[in-house]
Amino acid sequence: MAFALILIGLIILFFFIIAININYLLPALILINIFVDFSSGFVLQGNYFGTIRHIFNFVIIFSLAFQSISIKNFQVLYYFIFYIFLVIPFSSDPLNSLIDMLPFLSALLLLPISMKISANKNNQKILVKFVGVLLLIYPIYILSANIFNFGGSYSDKFSAGFLVTSGIYSVVINIVLAYYILKTTNFNKIFISIFIVINTIVLIINLRRTAILGLFIAFFILLYNEKKRKYIFVAVALFIITIFSISYFFEDVFVAQINARQRILETNSYQEEGRFLEFFYLIDHVNRTFSYSNYLFGYDLMNTTDFGKLYFRYPRSIHSDYLNIFYGSGFVGLLLLLSYIRSLHKFISNKFGQFNIVINKSTVKALFVLFVYFMMPGRLIGNFTTVALIFIYLGMILNNPKILIKN
Repeated sequence: MAFALILIGLIILFFFIIAININYLLPALILINIFVDFSSGFVLQGNYFGTIRHIFNFVIIFSLAFQSISIKNFQVLYYFIFYIFLVIPFSSDPLNSLIDMLPFLSALLLLPISMKISANKNNQKILVKFVGVLLLIYPIYILSANIFNFGGSYSDKFSAGFLVTSGIYSVVINIVLAYYILKTTNFNKIFISIFIVINTIVLIINLRRTAILGLFIAFFILLYNEKKRKYIFVAVALFIITIFSISYFFEDVFVAQINARQRILETNSYQEEGRFLEFFYLIDHVNRTFSYSNYLFGYDLMNTTDFGKLYFRYPRSIHSDYLNIFYGSGFVGLLLLLSYIRSLHKFISNKFGQFNIVINKSTVKALFVLFVYFMMPGRLIGNFTTVALIFIYLGMILNNPKILIKN
């Protein structure tokens, strides 16, 4: 009941904020969703609070999208969303399918909205300052989780609160955005630098492989495109130094996490990795149960636990978002998703001709590649916050390709 009252209060506060100043719409929307992410473990999973949250997001964003979206540039996105809504009623649990897909679909629509909103320089400054807020709240939340003993991680020595893999992806995005702000604004560089380090430490201690690899990929793109290729080796050296520093200053915690994640250090364990195996299992499943309707339109959207029971002997859902879309909406759904990604890449490439600042171009590349990459190990579908951050800041940078943001 308390959580319900707080959530309702936050939604009322959201409308109050945008009634006073519409410029704060996107940060307010993100903060409400971060609060729910942080609090998710205090209430039962699959509860109606999450349903209210996702419907609220979609209604707000979809109504704004009609005012912002260009049919010419984003028509494939509309086709994908329309198709998913056509498939949902045929799933075994339509409500669950709807609630799981709404966060992803809502966040995809934020790119054109952000491009329109960030055309206003005041809105752009607000989004820049909001990066500072993001850098603060995630470490503070994880520190609180360890002080007050809520949530969990791989070992009992460390807690990431209620942030699962997809939640930790947001920390990677925050670090990339912080680097961009560091290079392009007059924002306090000492503050930004310190919290880049703190967020990186949080990421390393948490030991989510896909998130750490994502950070490596992003900074390789950033430094390579800035023609600072020698700094790639410096960055790797600093990363190794950071790991040794963590193992010295946080020895008990780091050793406990490493021991709990011993499997990731064994090369032969990757042959038994579920994310790797599910690709081959899905091929086998399609061959065994082949029908043109299942192949073209899918088996069961966002309800893949039966697949897990069949191949993994427990109700494990398919992790990879690409495979999840194929299983749930068939070849047609996957083709539409990949077509949108291709059209988005083309849209970004056409914009690059207007860019006269390398860091803008390299940051756009890094955010786009992270979006495509994170969907491979999966869990972006169902995760509004990370996808929203990617597309809000993609929109901001794409709409301001020729200028540095001065704050």
